[in-house]
Amino acid sequence: MKKRILFLVLGCSVLLAVFSCNQHQEHMSADAAVSLESADTNSASAEKIEGQQAVERKIIKEGSIRFETDAASETRKQITAALATYKGYVSQDHAETYASQSVYTLTVRVPAENFEKLLSDITTAAKKVENQDIRALDVTEEFIDVESRIHTKKELENRYKALLSKANKVEEILSIEKEIEALRSDIESYEGRLNYLKNSVAYSTLTVVFYEKQTSTSTFGYEFSTAFKEGWSNLVSFTLGLFYIWPFILITIGVLYLVRRRIKRRKNK
Repeated sequence: MKKRILFLVLGCSVLLAVFSCNQHQEHMSADAAVSLESADTNSASAEKIEGQQAVERKIIKEGSIRFETDAASETRKQITAALATYKGYVSQDHAETYASQSVYTLTVRVPAENFEKLLSDITTAAKKVENQDIRALDVTEEFIDVESRIHTKKELENRYKALLSKANKVEEILSIEKEIEALRSDIESYEGRLNYLKNSVAYSTLTVVFYEKQTSTSTFGYEFSTAFKEGWSNLVSFTLGLFYIWPFILITIGVLYLVRRRIKRRKNK
């Protein structure tokens, strides 16, 4: 009897020991799983942060400058030479001559990395800088968004193409082709915007306005010449206008002659 009791006690002790070991192993497994999940989360967060830091910022640089110069033609040559040095080009060129000054307006584009260098060279050619405005627009977020939309649209387009190859009914084929056409239109629109952003980021735009003041002698000569040219132009225009309306002039003269003649007849009576 005592042996049976002893065996029962020993058996219970063994069962309790095994149960406690299983619980300990379960706790250990749970802790390990939590730590792995935490490690994965931290790793994903780190990768995301590194990815964000690795993204190159997309900056559009634009600016304008207005200044006075002693010799506008020479200044224009200096700007053209600087553009050749920094691999830029003139996109718009406009010149006007007024009574008191000659004004040149150049819109130039230059690789973004040479923007500050070109601006510095142009500033050194100025006699007096009246206005300077430089802007930097960060389009990184829009750039990434447009790229993502293009990628998504292309994937969807490929899926529709796969469905189109398996379609048998005319209604299905027409419906799928319509969806593909709409997707293709969206993709081309986004690609156009992306190309514009790439070009704007790669090449900065600078509007350069510079002028040269005229002396009083040249001002009087210019005013006299301008007045003579405008007077002659007005005279020619007036003469040509008379030739255009000569029938109406003859009719008017005839009517006046008849009215005057009738008035004379009444007076004689």
